[in-house]
Amino acid sequence: MAFGKPIGEHQAIGFKLADMLAGIHAAALMTYQAAGRLDAGRPVGREAAMTKLLASETAVRVTDEAARIFASYGLAMEYPVQRYFRDAALPAAGARHVGDLAARDRERLDWDRGTAFG
Repeated sequence: MAFGKPIGEHQAIGFKLADMLAGIHAAALMTYQAAGRLDAGRPVGREAAMTKLLASETAVRVTDEAARIFASYGLAMEYPVQRYFRDAALPAAGARHVGDLAARDRERLDWDRGTAFG
């Protein structure tokens, strides 16, 4: 409760939640696209690198925003938000490294834009 109504009913919080959900859906769709390419026997290196980067950064951004919404409760051990934030930060540290590797090895990772989304 904040200012006499549930926190989720505040417009600013609703905007944040919608933005967080959009990021999560984008990461899920990229994951499905990479999985579809893998199932079709097509090269998936580029998609895997992009998906890992987006999903890791989204996880950090979403859990950081969630901790901010929860205010001091977001860091309290009694609530799962603090654990989600800690868990999200670890994979994100290596995600940039994956992107750097992908940029250096373009042929192996199928950088032909003509087949990127076909």
